[in-house]
Amino acid sequence: MWTPNAVAEHHESLSRGDDMLAGHIGRFAFENSVMFDRWGDVLANDPFYNPHFSRDGGPFEVLSDRSLRLAPGSNGSVRT
Repeated sequence: MWTPNAVAEHHESLSRGDDMLAGHIGRFAFENSVMFDRWGDVLANDPFYNPHFSRDGGPFEVLSDRSLRLAPGSNGSVRT
């Protein structure tokens, strides 16, 4: 079944609560360390990670316009 009217929304941590609350920071740090121990090499070279987002960590941060450039002879796609 398919419909163009469907809307899917993900509300990060809605059921878990804010990861930055004092009682949740330990869980957040543990989950991050497990993720990087298990997938760190793959994450560092993820071909599906949006190239317009910073890889410096923290929340998703859009790169500044100065960090982006058009590829020569491209169809308008942006490369970093």
